[in-house]
Amino acid sequence: MTDRIPVYLQSHVIAGDRMTFSLDQEARELQAQASANRRGVTLFKDHGLSLVLLAMPAGNEVADHTAPGPLTVQVLSGRVEIRLEKEAIDGYAGTLAVLGPNVAHSLHAKEASVVLLTLAPAS
Repeated sequence: MTDRIPVYLQSHVIAGDRMTFSLDQEARELQAQASANRRGVTLFKDHGLSLVLLAMPAGNEVADHTAPGPLTVQVLSGRVEIRLEKEAIDGYAGTLAVLGPNVAHSLHAKEASVVLLTLAPAS
């Protein structure tokens, strides 16, 4: 039965009542795997809430899309442009952008970057 479960999830718990992460360590490991393409990993997914760590090489882009619930984009390292319908947010390490449900957005890595996405359920 475990052959149908992705290898990552065979050794990684993504739900629980108390979980702690070293974002620095997770980011380093993810960046090492992200060479020419972006790489993402779900750190937590439970009760409708998801935390996704995303490593993006310079020039990489996440195409325009929406999410049914509110979300945050927290830039941990590098520089990204968060493009909205009528504006763009220049995100550096420490930037936190909060977007409401169904707000169209895209991400463009101006340099190699790591972002933490928090996706909440639609109300």
